[in-house]
Amino acid sequence: IRLATAVEQSAEGITITDLAGNVIYANPAFLGQTGYSKMEILGQNINIIRSGMSASEPLYRDMVNTIKDGRTWSGETINRRKDGTSYDIRLTVSPVRDSTGRITHYVSVASDITERNRLEKQLREGQKMQAIGTLAGGIAHDFNNIIAGIVGFTEMLLEDIPIDNPMHRRLELVQKGAYRGRDLVKQILTFSSRSEQIKKFASMSSILK
Repeated sequence: IRLATAVEQSAEGITITDLAGNVIYANPAFLGQTGYSKMEILGQNINIIRSGMSASEPLYRDMVNTIKDGRTWSGETINRRKDGTSYDIRLTVSPVRDSTGRITHYVSVASDITERNRLEKQLREGQKMQAIGTLAGGIAHDFNNIIAGIVGFTEMLLEDIPIDNPMHRRLELVQKGAYRGRDLVKQILTFSSRSEQIKKFASMSSILK
């Protein structure tokens, strides 16, 4: 009685199938994971919850070969709920033997790890963005030093060359380009979190344009 109560109240999805894979028992946690009722799942083949995703098929084949060989299989795969959505699980499937050692059933224990995998993916993406930001920040600092030299020398030349000289106009274009480059560096440094962010009003029409 205690064992039955423990299985019924387990947070892990537990099923027992016959040798053909037909479900003869499913605990409430499994029903909650899959969205099926007990009446809907009992008698159904366990393959009803297979995701059908190509990435999972080799795992299913390996699982079948392992348990038919009388060994326990454990791994992570993807299942499908009644509504068609998929979820990630950590699954262990073990053979059940009778007193003679003959395999009569299989028992499966499944943990829903969808949320865990989502958080891990989010963490990896965050680490990737942090690495990109660090790289961008380093490049931007080097680029900023180059632009500072261009801006400085251009400003000195503009002071020395008369306004009516054609070279003056060309230097102004160089200066304008250098200023744009300097603004771009500021944006990169802001992206890499290496520069203080300044909030200011902006014209939405120019942004949309």
